[in-house]
Amino acid sequence: RLRILEVDCDVDSGDDDVLGAVVTLAPLLEELIVHGAPSVAVLPQLSHLHTLRVEDSWHTESSVLASILAMPSLRELCIGRGTAHYGGLDAKVWNGAVRSLDASGSSSQLVSLSFGPCEVSTGYEDLFYVPATVFRALHKLDAVDRLVEIDDDLAPQLEFFSGKVMSADFDELDDMHHLRDVRVRCDETLSPDAEQRFLALSRLETLTTLGDLYCIDYLRSGANVRNLKRIDVSAWGEFPAAALMQALPAAKSIRIRMGSWPQLPPTGPELSLFRNLTHLRRLALEGEATRGRAVPATMWNSLMGARSLEVLHVNSCRTVPGVPPDIAKVLTRLEDVAVWDSDTMLDDPNTWRFLAGLAALKRLKISWPTQQAAQLATSEFFIAGGAAAARLACLRLDILVKIPEAKVAAAVRNACNLRTLTLECRHDISGTCLAVMSPRLREVTISCDFPVKLTLAAFFPSLPSLRKLSLQRSRMSLTDARDLLPLLTTCCPRLRVVDGVTRNGHSDATLVTVTVPSITVDEQGDAAPSSVRVKWRFEGGKFRRVSAADEATALADVLEASGADPDSHDFGPTRTRV
Repeated sequence: RLRILEVDCDVDSGDDDVLGAVVTLAPLLEELIVHGAPSVAVLPQLSHLHTLRVEDSWHTESSVLASILAMPSLRELCIGRGTAHYGGLDAKVWNGAVRSLDASGSSSQLVSLSFGPCEVSTGYEDLFYVPATVFRALHKLDAVDRLVEIDDDLAPQLEFFSGKVMSADFDELDDMHHLRDVRVRCDETLSPDAEQRFLALSRLETLTTLGDLYCIDYLRSGANVRNLKRIDVSAWGEFPAAALMQALPAAKSIRIRMGSWPQLPPTGPELSLFRNLTHLRRLALEGEATRGRAVPATMWNSLMGARSLEVLHVNSCRTVPGVPPDIAKVLTRLEDVAVWDSDTMLDDPNTWRFLAGLAALKRLKISWPTQQAAQLATSEFFIAGGAAAARLACLRLDILVKIPEAKVAAAVRNACNLRTLTLECRHDISGTCLAVMSPRLREVTISCDFPVKLTLAAFFPSLPSLRKLSLQRSRMSLTDARDLLPLLTTCCPRLRVVDGVTRNGHSDATLVTVTVPSITVDEQGDAAPSSVRVKWRFEGGKFRRVSAADEATALADVLEASGADPDSHDFGPTRTRV
């Protein structure tokens, strides 16, 4: 009854019976992902298969590929990437399969065809033919960096095209009337004629700079932007004012990287960040690395109509102003906010009042780049009884300036319902700010210089729900970790991963057994003190708790890493607690 499967075949062993077993044991498969298959000749026997991804290699003949392309149930096919040593599917094999289908009058029911990227250069001799006589139902063709030939009959049915084109004029665009997303590469700079063909596309839903097309010009012209749903564009210089004036009523996701805000005449219009953003759910802004032109306070006005906004990220926009607090009242779905390296915005009290007014805020990534930002954070947002801070489930705090540790403690204390905490400090801390962490925390990441062993022993036993602990700057020695594991295992019963432990010349795979107190209940219901042995496996700088189910496997790996023979060791019975 299995419907979805991902399988890794061992090419080096010559075992070509893996897929044979799959066909026999899972005849109702609908989606299959195969890695390193020595042969795929048996796959056409899977009569219910509608999605096939073959990764890493494609060792087959044209006749086998033709039989796969002709599978009546197959709707989506992805052929894995090529590498510097193996170029992926050979164009001769592909073209031979396509020509044999065309000659026999057979066709493919594929709706989506994708080729993985190829790390080796391709020339005109590597041209892939994709004729409409064979691919009558094809709507998506993702050839990435492979050279493809699209005939006049196929072009009108395509809604997505990505690939390498032969001509800088990109003549095929004239017939691609239904395109919703296009990304192209060309050995030459695309011509002005190609630009005009691109600007004339009236049904585009995705606008992205992945490729060589003129996305900023498409926005600036405004003629066909009404259908755009996803925008991801870059303007490394000045972002055109005409582009910012466009109404984007269908946009759901916008990501803009700009060098600077456009220079406006003294009597010109007051610009905001586009208009009519009624369906916008995600907005991400990335700005200049150095201070650029000042941005007018009217920039955020368009958010008054963005009532569906759920995610707002601002990164390295050093001249962007603070967000007016009144806007928070209409953004009732905004739950994920990140403001990073944006000094002007973070030094403005309005930004912190805006954050405090967000009724749905759950995830906050914020930096304190200046003393003023730290002061505003603890006086406007991270305050005792503050509802917004108390609602946070995930907080990432990056402190770029040296401040009293009491301010860090105030932020940690008042975010009292956190499940995930990431704390980054560019200066040393004593660790006392961690004494007030929420007992509900499940994951803690600390990237600071602090006395690790003393801090963990003093404050982390109060985190009974902790599942993962990660140390990124002040790492813990293997000896200290072993000393702390009994305490952490006892007080944090759900802890499964401790990351950030230095190996110090020890074997990369080590098992550590910890004995912790427990309670045994007999058949009469009487309780008595007892103890439980818990195993931890150290590997790759991490301690991972070993469950009963994988205890034998972990021990075998450790023995193998130490040079012992795992087959000579009696592991005993393995019991799985469900």
